[in-house]
Amino acid sequence: MIMKKLFTVILASSSLFLFSCGNKPSWLSDFDDAMEIAAKSRRNVFVTFTSESDEISSKLDENAFRSEKFLGKYSKKFVFVNLDFSKRLDAENLAADASAEQKAAADKVIEETGAAMDVAERYAVRSLPTTLVLSGEGYVITALNFFDIREDFDPNMNPESTRIEDVVDIYDEEQINKTMDEAVAKSDEFDALLKIAEKGSDDAKIDAINEIFDNTDFPYRALLKPLSERVVALDPKNKSGAVPKHVMSIANADAIAAGQDSEKVCAVFVAAAENPVLDINDRQLMYYQAAMSLMSLGGDSGRTKELLKKSLDAAPQSESASLISSVIEHLDSALAAELDSDQ
Repeated sequence: MIMKKLFTVILASSSLFLFSCGNKPSWLSDFDDAMEIAAKSRRNVFVTFTSESDEISSKLDENAFRSEKFLGKYSKKFVFVNLDFSKRLDAENLAADASAEQKAAADKVIEETGAAMDVAERYAVRSLPTTLVLSGEGYVITALNFFDIREDFDPNMNPESTRIEDVVDIYDEEQINKTMDEAVAKSDEFDALLKIAEKGSDDAKIDAINEIFDNTDFPYRALLKPLSERVVALDPKNKSGAVPKHVMSIANADAIAAGQDSEKVCAVFVAAAENPVLDINDRQLMYYQAAMSLMSLGGDSGRTKELLKKSLDAAPQSESASLISSVIEHLDSALAAELDSDQ
C-alpha cells in the first residue's frame, strides 16, 4: 500500500520545477521547448516526471536539484525539464457546484497537461518519480535513480504511520552528484556513438547503432526506430547478423503506433515474421505476437488460431512450443464453450 501511495502515477499539470532569474539556468515545464533548446544548443535532456505529493522529489529538490550550484554545473550538458502531474486529478474531479472561474481553471489544467501525459506514455512512465536522460533526438540514453528501497523495508507496515524515510534512502548531494557524473559520461559515450552512426563508414555506422541498441533498455528500443531502419537499409543481406533484431524492433514500434487497431497491429507482426532474414525462432515469436495482438484486442478467433499454428509450425521443437500448444488448446476450449452456449 505504501509503495502504491508513493509511486502511483497521478496525471496532472506541468509546473515549473525551478524558476529562472535572468539568464541563470533553470528548470523548464514544457517538453517540446526543452527538446528544441537541446537541439539548438547541442545538449541532452534531463527530464523528471513527478507529482506535488511526491516526497522523494521534494527531498531531492532540497538536497541538490534546486541549487544554483547543481544547475550551474550540469546545465552545460543538459536541458532540465520537469513534468509534474499534481493538479490534474483535482481538475478532473472538480465539484459539481464549482464556479465558472474554477471550471475554466480546471479546463486549462486538463488541456495543458495533455501534452505531458503523451510524453509520459511515449516513455512508458509507470511510477513517480521517474528520471530519464534523452538525446536531442529523443532517444533514451539512461534512466536514473536517486533513491534506493531500504533493505529493512517491511511492505506490511501501516501506510498511515510509515514515513518516507522508512521506505527509501534518498540520495544526498554527494550521491546525486556521483549519479549525475555517471550520466554525463554515458551521455558523452552515446553522443560519440551517434556521431559515428551519422558520419562513419557503413560498417562503422552499423556497429555504432548496434551498440546503442544493445545498451538501451528494452522498453525504450522502439524509440530507436530511425536507427534500426538505417541498419536494415545498410545491410540488406544481413552480413552483420544484426538485422533480425532491428526488424523485430521496428515491428514493435509500428505496433505501438497502430494503437488499438488489432488488424494493423497483427499485420505489422505478420510482415516481420515473413521477412526472410528472420530465423525460425524469431519467426515463431513474430507470429505469436501477431496472434496475441488479435486475442488481446478482440480480433477474429479463427485468424488467431491460424497464426498460433503458424507460430508453432515455424519452430515445433523450440522451448516456446509447449507454451504455444497450450494457448491453442485453451483457445479451442474457449471456442467450444462459446459454441455450446450459443446452441
